[in-house]
Amino acid sequence: ATAPAQRRASRTSAASKTELSPLSFRVVGAELRAGQRSVSVAPSTGDFTPDQLQVLLPGDAVGPWRLLAIDGNAAVFQADGQVRRLAIP
Repeated sequence: ATAPAQRRASRTSAASKTELSPLSFRVVGAELRAGQRSVSVAPSTGDFTPDQLQVLLPGDAVGPWRLLAIDGNAAVFQADGQVRRLAIP
């Protein structure tokens, strides 16, 4: 009798996780300035202009997504309990 309730709960939690997808940005590069790594992000679709680029340090955010770390060739973002690792091109 509890299985249907558990299935419903799973669907609800899956639905809440997908609300954050897709991301509104993409990682377009990384750099090192004054010994600190940063990533550059741009809108997720189409061409972008230089004024649309944002340079993020760990702790900075784009919308609900906070940059937790730059780990090797990946930028690690978190929002509402969801973690995403985005490849740095």
